[in-house]
Formats: sequence, structure tokens, C-alpha cells
Amino acid sequence: MNELTENPQSCISIYTFVNSILSIFSEESDTLVQDLSNEAIVWALDNYVGYDLTVRALELYYTYVDSNRNVDISEISLNGIHNCLSEHINILANYEADIQHKGISWTTANENPQPVLNDSTNIIEWIMKVEKVAIETFSENDKLKNYGELFWIPTSLLNLPVNAFKSIYTLIVDCCLDYISKCNFSVSSSSPKCVYDSYDRIHEFIGIQPLLVQGLFTDNEELQNKLFILLGEVWNKLPEDMVDKSPLGIMYYILYNVTFIFGRILVNEEWQEDDVLINVITNFSKVLSRDAFFSKSNSLRYLKEFIKNNGKPEEAEEILDQFTYDFASLYIPKYIGNIVSYFMSSLTFSSMYLLVILRMAKNLWDIDRKRMVPFKPFFKKLAFYLENNAEVEDVFLFIFKDDLVDQKENIFNIDLSNKGVNESEPNVTYMTTSIKTISNMLDDLGYKRKELTQPAEGGSQ
Repeated sequence: MNELTENPQSCISIYTFVNSILSIFSEESDTLVQDLSNEAIVWALDNYVGYDLTVRALELYYTYVDSNRNVDISEISLNGIHNCLSEHINILANYEADIQHKGISWTTANENPQPVLNDSTNIIEWIMKVEKVAIETFSENDKLKNYGELFWIPTSLLNLPVNAFKSIYTLIVDCCLDYISKCNFSVSSSSPKCVYDSYDRIHEFIGIQPLLVQGLFTDNEELQNKLFILLGEVWNKLPEDMVDKSPLGIMYYILYNVTFIFGRILVNEEWQEDDVLINVITNFSKVLSRDAFFSKSNSLRYLKEFIKNNGKPEEAEEILDQFTYDFASLYIPKYIGNIVSYFMSSLTFSSMYLLVILRMAKNLWDIDRKRMVPFKPFFKKLAFYLENNAEVEDVFLFIFKDDLVDQKENIFNIDLSNKGVNESEPNVTYMTTSIKTISNMLDDLGYKRKELTQPAEGGSQ
């Protein structure tokens, strides 16, 4: 059984095995599955059992509650599971502090993970599987609206570094999506009340959008799709302070979505078949329709007409240009430093998204080159992508016209002052998150594993 439990491919086999046994004996007792699930959760939450027994008990509990939706997931069990989660988040927070103290990145640490990292991650995975079942079950019983913590706990876990926790991050996002899709949200009536009540207890929360940014342009397409769907959902169903407390939240939302939407349309003649893209465009249009500036803009009107008429990719280029002009008129030069930072980060995006940024860069240069000095770091870094890249070369041809061959040496030390601009670069501040943030959020929500105390002499072991 140990061998089966440790083998990721064995989960279905164990699931099937347990249910086969239950199908034989459940006729003998109407409460058998409930009794077994109660026993499993007791073992899972016992402070004195080791990792192997904890993870197996959680796996069994998940099997019972997932295969039989009549099993009652009690509030006591949920609280215990969440306290257990808090304990293992604290373990990971201490691990994070240790590697940071040693100057080790999560990427490096993940190449040779310590047992404590694997053990706590595995336990968190089973907890989130139970969480997902709880969301689905409570939704069917119309009880989900009473459990705001089932939204905020997965939301807090979005602080996990996505590249170090790839195995569970998609599951976490699924829990967030399940809750927000299965519960009736209304900003005007601040409902469901439990979500707002739980939120009021959380301190120093920066918003959901900043937590999603690290994975929006990941090379994992499944995760990227879900994150962009979640991003649109929260902007349309939650108040802005829950989504992004930064005054630039909507600006970044527009940048992310313009990059994603046009990146997918420009390279796909059959973009209409992309259900995720249609979902993102629909949510994006709803958000912009409520914005004082963009609701009256040509760019939104053109986008809606393009979608309605199933436009061609080449037609989308003109709409992207219009979006760039409208965007620049609203946010440049005041927030140009933040925009440059986003452009810099785009150099790590896949080519179809980078193409959008390159076209926007050309349009911004065309709008007002005198304000382009803050883009100097972007152009200098972009120059390293020049070799055998027609799209990047096209950007520099646009700037230097026909002198590109003679100017290649100067591109790497690009000096925009000779193009009629003045030197000045704004300071940009960045928000950072950590696993300690999750620990703090869980603490705010009231979940903290009790300190171990020795059992009384003669007590059960």
C-alpha cells in the first residue's frame, strides 16, 4: 500500500479499490461511509501521527467524500483541515525564509527539494482536493453562500510561487473558479455576505489580480487559460478593492488582456473557435463598458464590431493600434515607468504575445517620440533579440528608418536623445508576495494549528 500511495499514477487505483470494498459492505450499514470518513479525518488531524499516516488518511477521506456526496463534511472537520493547512503553510514559510537567508531562489531550491517541501506540498494537495469537493457539495446543497472561507483560502494560496508549486497551482485556481462560478455574486448588494465578512477580517490584502500576474503568461497553456478566465471573473463579480487595491489596477488589467487577446487573434485565422479567448473577450468588454473613458472609446466599439462580424486577424491589427492610441492618451506620460516595466517583462513571453508588445512599441514611438526615453532599457534589451528576428528588426527599422545596417552598433547603446527626446526615467515600485503572506491571511481568517501539548499520563497514544 505504501508503494501505491507514493506512486502518482496509483491514485485512481486506490480510489477504485476503496470504492469496490465499500460497494460490498455498504449494504450492511447505511452509515458505513460516513463512519469511515469520520474515522479518517480524526487520523488525518491527529497531531501525533507522522506524515505517511496523515497523507494516507487525507487521501482516504477525499475518496469517501468525493465518491459519496451524501457524506456530511462537518464544520468541525473543515476547521480542522484548514488548521492543518495553516500548519503546513507555516512549515513552507519557514522553508522559504531559510532559502532566502541563504540567497537561494525558489527555482534553484526546487531542483533539489528537501523532504519537508515535498511532504507539506503533498498534504496541501490532498487538502485542496477535499476543498474542491466541499465547494461542489455545498453548492449542490445551497450551503456554499455560508462558507466565505472556501473562497479566500484558495485565494490566499495564489501567493505560492507558481514555478515551484506547479503540481498544485492549477488545482488551487480550480477551487477559486468553482467557488466564483457556483455562488451568486453581486457587488451592489455585497453578496454573498460570507465572502465580504471574511474579507473584512483580512489585513493588508493587495488584491487578487497581483497574485495572478506571475502565471498569466506561463508556458503552461491550461493554467494560463484558467488564470485569464479567473481574472475576468473577479473583475466582473467583485468590488475593485478586492481585485486590485492599486490605483493602476485597471491599467494593468487592460495591458494583460490586450496582450492576451490580440496575441491569440493575430496568429489564428480560426480564433472564433477558441472558447477561452471568447470568454476573456466577453469579460474584458464588460469591464471596459463600465469604465468612464473606455466605455466611450473607439477601441471598445471596434472590438465589439470585430467580434460580432467574426473579423480576420489582419483587421485586428488596426483595432490594436486604436487601443494603443487610446491607452496612451490616458496613461502616458504619467505612468510610463510602469508601462516600460511591463514591456520589459514581456520579453520573456511567447512570441505571439511579444508581437503585440512590439506593435504597441512602434505605435507609441509614432505617437510621441519625445516621451520615449523611459523606454530606453526596453529597446536596449530588445536589441539582443535582433538576430534572425524579422519582427524585432522591423521595430528598429521603424525607429532608425533605412539606417539600420549602419546603426546596428549603436542599437546596443541606444541613445534616444538624438531623436528629439529628453533624458528622464521615473521610479517604479513593485509589490512582492510570499508564503508568509498566506500564513498571515490564514491567521486573519482564524486558522492556526494548536500548539502540541503532551497527553496526560496514561492517555491514549
